[in-house]
Amino acid sequence: MRGLQEYFEGRFVILDTEKIVEIEEGVKKEIWIVTYDLSYDMGPFLKAITHNVERGIIYRYFLPTDLEDEFDELKCKVQESLADKNKIEKLESVYVERWKIPLNIVLYDPQTERHGYIYVPEEKTHFFIKFNEKSFAQVRKYFRALTKKVANNRGKS
Repeated sequence: MRGLQEYFEGRFVILDTEKIVEIEEGVKKEIWIVTYDLSYDMGPFLKAITHNVERGIIYRYFLPTDLEDEFDELKCKVQESLADKNKIEKLESVYVERWKIPLNIVLYDPQTERHGYIYVPEEKTHFFIKFNEKSFAQVRKYFRALTKKVANNRGKS
């Protein structure tokens, strides 16, 4: 039986974790991460996140409300390694209902660039599928609307 990665190869651009970390380290301004699991952020991506926050890169996480404690733990781990502890403010979170987070997604420089990826956890391997332009635009639009809705709800409370 073929795995998901074998199925997607040839149909989509497939990248491994090391390549995504390399791309993430080259971001110019901002990263949006949509996830219901922070284990990768606290694992293979922790060094890149810390490096980027130190450079002033903004991270905006869209997380389910039940990940607040895990996000606080991530912030503590990143802040431990920062020379300028105040830069931890570059690590932002937007909390939403879990059902509004359909997949693990990352968008790099979403205001100016057009590249993003879906993280696909598989039993034996983990990989990322690159969005085409149309999919990227749809995902970016969804999360812009979600950000506005969350901001509006905060204003009403």
